[in-house]
Amino acid sequence: MPASPFLRTNLLQSAGLGAGLFFALGLVGLLISRQHFGHIAERETAAAEIGRARKFLDSVVKNIPDAVTVRDIDSQEYLLANRSAGGSLRRRTDDIVGKAPTTCLHRRSQTRCAHATSRSWICRFGGRL
Repeated sequence: MPASPFLRTNLLQSAGLGAGLFFALGLVGLLISRQHFGHIAERETAAAEIGRARKFLDSVVKNIPDAVTVRDIDSQEYLLANRSAGGSLRRRTDDIVGKAPTTCLHRRSQTRCAHATSRSWICRFGGRL
């Protein structure tokens, strides 16, 4: 019995199986890439929205005439401060942002103030800083 027809059938089946697997793998890759790029687009949209909200918050805080500071809950570092807050702490607003209240207050203010349970600095002799 000649081996040629058997080898030819085996070659055609292998080529068909290879082409089918190649097509299936390409289709799966296409679906995964579409889903991945969809997530990237959603993330970019969310980042842009957060950026717009941050700019709005910055403009609101900077335009309030009273002293306003925004601090991180965990680290207690100042995230935002307006010009009035800088004046009341006797510092430039750029020097306040990113620092803890203990590093922003002058030594005289540090000795007069105690950290209250509400996490705000209250002077013993009345009033807030």
